[in-house]
Amino acid sequence: MNRWLLMLTKIHIHPLLWIVMAFAVLSGQIKPLLCLLIIVCVHELGHAAAACYYHWRIRRIFLLPFGGTVEVEEHGNRPLKEEL
Repeated sequence: MNRWLLMLTKIHIHPLLWIVMAFAVLSGQIKPLLCLLIIVCVHELGHAAAACYYHWRIRRIFLLPFGGTVEVEEHGNRPLKEEL
């Protein structure tokens, strides 16, 4: 499988985000919810794409209610150029 497509399989959604999405849908706040999700997804996928470009091992992409993280298996053992 292509490493870029494999990156998409590592996306995990925090359970609290599911609750926030349910409340947003029930209260009719679908547009703000979609804006938030798109911004967070694009931002975190940008981090993951940069890590994938430098052949870092991505553990998971974790989407939180108001942000996200990209967990990698590289811990300060890469050149400064890649860290930046």
